[in-house]
Amino acid sequence: MKRSLTQIGALLCAAALMAILAAGCADSDEIVTYPYVPGDHFTTNVRDGGRMMLRSEVVIDVRDQKHIAKLEEKEYVVRHTISRFLSEQDESTLRSIGAQEMLADMLKDEINTAIGHDYVYKLYLSYFMA
Repeated sequence: MKRSLTQIGALLCAAALMAILAAGCADSDEIVTYPYVPGDHFTTNVRDGGRMMLRSEVVIDVRDQKHIAKLEEKEYVVRHTISRFLSEQDESTLRSIGAQEMLADMLKDEINTAIGHDYVYKLYLSYFMA
């Protein structure tokens, strides 16, 4: 009898600890993401920019590691979508305030549409023109 009460007490303590840990995790606003880099940088012409070139770096965050493998399978589609999207931008858009964030959000949607899934959670875009 003494042993079973000890076991019950241990189970109750473990259950209470698990409830406390779960509550702590539920309050956390942190979202876990995994980075995917779709190959090397991108170099494209700027639309109506004459001889101006755009060099870009792209990093994609996904929420499930399995999505990285799916994106790798479709890397040719992802890279084509990025290249096409960037080459359609004009100089005034690229130089406007907040352009990087706006273009990153638009490109995220373009990639998700092109691959037919919402794998891209967040997209980071950096570029410079030469």
